[in-house]
Amino acid sequence: MPLALEALDPRTVPAAVGDLDPAFGSGGAAVLAGVPANDLALQPDGKVVVVGSDGGDVLVTRFTANGALDTTFNGTGQQVIDFG
Repeated sequence: MPLALEALDPRTVPAAVGDLDPAFGSGGAAVLAGVPANDLALQPDGKVVVVGSDGGDVLVTRFTANGALDTTFNGTGQQVIDFG
């Protein structure tokens, strides 16, 4: 079975593992309105979805690929889900 090669998407890699990407948000960080982040997912279009919880509520926040709040998500970039 012959091997097949495919082109990879261009990526910018930080200088070292664990370094912040200075092009994301403000100096490599984005703010979640004081709620601790519990998990995140990177969408194929480069947007970042972050989920955090504080008590009975869950905060879902979506950022654009450059770290700005994605206001196409719920009009504000954030959605609070009250689980009681």
